[in-house]
Amino acid sequence: MRPRAALRWVASRVPPPLLRVVRYPREFAFVNGWGAFDRPGASVVFLTVQKCASMLMRSLLAQVNRRYLGLSYLDLAGYLWDVTERPVYQHISAHAGELLRETGICYAPFRSYVDVSHLRRARVLGMVRDPRDVVVSGYFSSRYSHRAPANARRRQAFLEQRAALEHTTLDDYALAYAQRLQPVYELYRTRLDRSRMLTYEEMWSGFPAWLARLGQLLEVDFTPQDAERFRALAGVDRTGGEQVREHRRKGTPGDYRDKLSPAVAGRITDLFSDSLKWLYG
Repeated sequence: MRPRAALRWVASRVPPPLLRVVRYPREFAFVNGWGAFDRPGASVVFLTVQKCASMLMRSLLAQVNRRYLGLSYLDLAGYLWDVTERPVYQHISAHAGELLRETGICYAPFRSYVDVSHLRRARVLGMVRDPRDVVVSGYFSSRYSHRAPANARRRQAFLEQRAALEHTTLDDYALAYAQRLQPVYELYRTRLDRSRMLTYEEMWSGFPAWLARLGQLLEVDFTPQDAERFRALAGVDRTGGEQVREHRRKGTPGDYRDKLSPAVAGRITDLFSDSLKWLYG
């Protein structure tokens, strides 16, 4: 049995509450007020959206934290997704004063806006992507590549959505998803400074400048070795065709032009017009 398959076999036989503690020991302790999370240094709060290289940024931030920052690294959103049925980001915003601290913690990427208005010392930054590409990528991931969540209720909802997508066109999915996504972009536009936001397109087309900006926002001086390692991790030099069943299906900016009908692309462009101007001029 392969190691990953063996881990899944073990996980299937561990009671869910215990499995969550094993998978998220630091997050469990933090939420329950146990342990010390008062390391020196300003916290890092990274805001993004789904289908914007959030898994890449989760790994990259963890590496940067280990090498340079020395903060407690917490995947708070991942933990809450596993243990509750409540809307995760609304819950975090409602308890932001307790959960989002000024110092000591490097938070794994939040894939939606959370209330950071109380933070003064923390390093708040983020990265977003052209929303027209986000909705296209979301369709293929939801239909083909995303793994069902461990949380039983969320798993049921996930499987129902995947079944429904067999009878849903990309255009219809994109229009519905765009309506849910637009308020998130609007919160970023109205509540965050543009100078603290990176874009997926900057990473793809100008990785050295993108990494330099990331370093400035994190207050870290990356070495040439860092740049080489993170460029390989980002995969911006990879070639190959579209792989609809892979987590990274394609990645190329502007893919929506080949996937959405002109009418639907135009409607989504109009919906996000203010955000697109804010991000790309």
